[in-house]
Amino acid sequence: MKLGDNIFGWVDYAVFAGMLLISSGIGVYFMWKGNKTTNDVLVGGKSLGVFPVAASMMATFMSATGILGVPGEIYLFGTQLILSRLILIMPFITFLTAYFIVPVFYTLGSCSSYEYLERRFESKAIRAIGCLLYCLTTTFQMGVSLYAPAIALTQVTGLPTLVTIWGTGIICTFYTTLGGMKAVVWSDAFQSIVMTSAMVWIVVKGIIDVGGIQQVWTDNVETERLELVDFDFSPYTRITFWNNVIGGSLAMLGSYGTNQAAIQRYLALPTLRGAQKTLWLSFLMYGAVSALTILVAMVIVSHYRDCDPIKTGRIRAADQIFPLFVMDVMGNFPGIPGIFIAGVFSASLSTISSGINSVSAVILEDVIKLYGKKTLSEKKSVFLIKVVSVIFGILCMSAATIVGEFGNIVQASIMVFGLLGAPMFGTFILGLFIPWSTWIGAIGGLSSGFVFNLWMGMGQLIYRPFHVMKEKDYVDGCPELYANVTGHAFNLTAHNEFIQNQLDRTGEIFPVYRISFMWFMLIGVVVVVMVGTTLSFITGAQDIKKLDARLLVPIIREAIERKQKQSEVPLPLEAIRMLGKHKVIN
Repeated sequence: MKLGDNIFGWVDYAVFAGMLLISSGIGVYFMWKGNKTTNDVLVGGKSLGVFPVAASMMATFMSATGILGVPGEIYLFGTQLILSRLILIMPFITFLTAYFIVPVFYTLGSCSSYEYLERRFESKAIRAIGCLLYCLTTTFQMGVSLYAPAIALTQVTGLPTLVTIWGTGIICTFYTTLGGMKAVVWSDAFQSIVMTSAMVWIVVKGIIDVGGIQQVWTDNVETERLELVDFDFSPYTRITFWNNVIGGSLAMLGSYGTNQAAIQRYLALPTLRGAQKTLWLSFLMYGAVSALTILVAMVIVSHYRDCDPIKTGRIRAADQIFPLFVMDVMGNFPGIPGIFIAGVFSASLSTISSGINSVSAVILEDVIKLYGKKTLSEKKSVFLIKVVSVIFGILCMSAATIVGEFGNIVQASIMVFGLLGAPMFGTFILGLFIPWSTWIGAIGGLSSGFVFNLWMGMGQLIYRPFHVMKEKDYVDGCPELYANVTGHAFNLTAHNEFIQNQLDRTGEIFPVYRISFMWFMLIGVVVVVMVGTTLSFITGAQDIKKLDARLLVPIIREAIERKQKQSEVPLPLEAIRMLGKHKVIN
């Protein structure tokens, strides 16, 4: 099969369309059932259960980026990025988020996480800036999530990528606009079941075809795909233990701890304990689906070990390798490709619907109510949320047309969050962990982090540093196919010379532009915290006696509250006597 072959049958189209109709139907159902207030639309009336919210969070953060991107990432660069996150990072981040960060936002009670910034720094400006930066970040993240399934559908149907992008975006915007948070959560729960079922079915058939799980393991060991840690200290190495654990931890803490989509889900639970349980259950679900995705990638490596589909021209990018694998292994089974594409689109729809709903929340709370009318009727507020949802859906579809320039979709997703999300997360860190920080420091730190990260990221996109891939497979099993595509036999010497030339070119790039994208998150956060703390002390640090300690993480809040009590001046003896007389008279 060559790129663009149309082998999607009518059964596949029927299965795929059925999934989209069910998702849309969920939105219509909750519209008719009742989304009368902003509380219903944005946090589901605080009446949702632990399981559907946990499944929704898993589906949102796994997304089509994970379903399609992880197999492509492992095929090109090995398992280190994914395995390290799953084993070393996720348990720690879940604990930190559940018991240090979620209590702060749950106590705050606002459906906008950016109201926290206003209350912590006593500044409407930092709240508005945070809102706008979040909208920009989310627009591009949703663009990545739309782009991922679009290339999958293009691979199996031959439809133009632009058509698949806009088709998916319109459907997702439709059911999110109608049904609000309840539609988002229940659609995500349904879609996560579809997504997982499709992957299990495909991976079992793939293992059987390659000769069993032992053969899969052997092929991945021999091609050096299985790799847990690399302790290289170089900041230019693409993935290492250090940049993965440090940068990856910050990225996941930002996603689960301060991300607007996550905060809304925590608030959709009736109790703090329920929100914490949801986080742990979501971690277990995410871990299970991630492990399944890694297994899919290993089977793909084994299947194409001797005939690289990229070199032979069957696909243009590694992100298309999973759809190709499905067609090669399951193409003769009517309906299975449709289930797979439905699963991929399920992952994408869950992420995009969450993004649309969360942006609607911050625009209403942080822009319209802050700078427009202070009091809006519930009917008008709900109407404005739906208008914002439609506009943002269109912006996401537009962003999806350009994110392909960021590299493979896993790298694109991490780059977007590192470049744009890091400064905002650094500002939350400043507020939660640095009690002396002020609004001047917050705005200065946020601005500095954003400018520095943008400069660093743009340089990398322009000069494109090269990273060596895991290439032990080549085209030994299909030399004729390679020759038909390229017009000549595969030449290992010429291939190695090309790699060396690319490495030499990369070595001449300005060092800052060669830094691994995995460090973007840490760099952005450090710049914000250092500049923000320094400016705060230079211009006059926050008086901790006047600080609302509830806006700090629990461990620091307790220390500040003790200092505040110690600083209380005891009443003079004569004042105590007068107070006692006053009570007796009354």
